[in-house]
Amino acid sequence: MKQEVLSYFQWIDLTNFALLLFVFLFTGMIFWVWRRESNKVYQEASMLPLQEENKL
Repeated sequence: MKQEVLSYFQWIDLTNFALLLFVFLFTGMIFWVWRRESNKVYQEASMLPLQEENKL
């Protein structure tokens, strides 16, 4: 069934583009998360469950 569906698909370049787009977005996301500037943000977020709130 999969081969039959793919046999009617005419835009082979679209699949190549989608693969490259996914790879670039994935590697960009990895670099964005592991950059040095984001360390402070993640440290603050990790301390949120430990902070006490004064609710009335």
